[in-house]
Parts: sequence; C-alpha cells; structure tokens
Amino acid sequence: GGNSSMLSLLLPSLTHLNLAHNQLLSLPPESSLLPGHLLQLDISYNHLLSVSAENFAALSSLLSLHMESNRLHKFDHELFHRQHPRLQELGICDNELSLTLMHNMLIYMSDRGVHLPASCLLRLAHSKDTKSLTDEPVTAAQTCSPAGVGGIHPYWTTRDVLAMVTLLV
Repeated sequence: GGNSSMLSLLLPSLTHLNLAHNQLLSLPPESSLLPGHLLQLDISYNHLLSVSAENFAALSSLLSLHMESNRLHKFDHELFHRQHPRLQELGICDNELSLTLMHNMLIYMSDRGVHLPASCLLRLAHSKDTKSLTDEPVTAAQTCSPAGVGGIHPYWTTRDVLAMVTLLV
C-alpha cells in the first residue's frame, strides 16, 4: 500500500531495530521509514534534541522503545502511551528531562504496566533524595546508582522506588 515503508518492503520480518550509537540528529516525521510491525526500537545514544509521539504513530505494534542518552527536553508520554497501549517498556533516562516530568512519567507509565529500566528509576530516586523535585534536568553526570543494586531485578515498580527512597532518607 501507499503507507508501507521502504523497510517493510525490503525487510518484511523486521521486528527489532537498533539504531543506537548512530549520531542521529532527528527522526523523520511519522517515522515513514520505519516498518509498522516493529516491536522494539532502540534509538539510544544519539544526538536527538526532540522526538514527538507523532514520530512513532505508525508503529502500532511497538512494545519497547529505548531513547536513553539523547538530549531530549520534553516528551508527551501520555499521548505516546495512548497511541501505543501495548507498550511494555520505555527507556528514556539520561536525557535533559526535568525531574518533575520524569516523576510524572514514572507514575503514569507504572500505573499502566509500562516498565522503566531499574537504572533509570535508581537515578531518579537518588536525584529526589539529594535535591527537591525541581525542573532541573536529570543527567548521568548529576546522578549515580548505588553500587550493586542494578542487577537485582531489571524493572522496579513505583512501590519499589518509593521504598528505596524511604531507605535512602
């Protein structure tokens, strides 16, 4: 059809696409180049300044999206989740998102069964422990994970994070 992407035609069985570490500066609008049947997309460790939910609108089957370590300032996680109700995992740490946005995103996604990687949650918990909830960006240079904790379980629930914050205080 007219809406089929070139990758869908060339790689009809493609379900996982890793574009990490590629120095991408932007994504095409509505991800017209990405196959609609993609289940996992990793665009981490690039130079993306912004992405919008519209960039991923055509990816109706998406279960996992990783966008860690870019330079994102905002992300409409509510619209994104409405477009991708089957989403199971969202990796978005180490961007330039405010603590408030990260906190709100954590609660929103956790309440809907979407997992954020434990390393992200630990950094958020540590940041909340060391400073008040402000609009300062959360970056890897400002935060660190407690040694040995990351390997316990790959995902933490909101309850786990709140328990960890309580223990740290």
